[in-house]
Amino acid sequence: MGKITSYEIAASAQNLSGAVSGLALFAYDRLPATSVNRDDLTAFHGLLAAVKCLADRHEDMATKYFEDGCFKDESIEAQNNLK
Repeated sequence: MGKITSYEIAASAQNLSGAVSGLALFAYDRLPATSVNRDDLTAFHGLLAAVKCLADRHEDMATKYFEDGCFKDESIEAQNNLK
């Protein structure tokens, strides 16, 4: 993984947020309390696995971003551009 930018972190967060929203919609639509079938549970399990992968990737990106000091570098660059 190369240098991470704040834009990549924001895009990753947006992807994760969208995935969680999709998961919530799926659960509301397909998992009513009285009629859950095996296919619904299999699809739900797949969606949970996908959201976990997105969350893990976002965590890795954010950790690398802050460990590399990119936040400080981007702040300095932004301040220089304002002058």
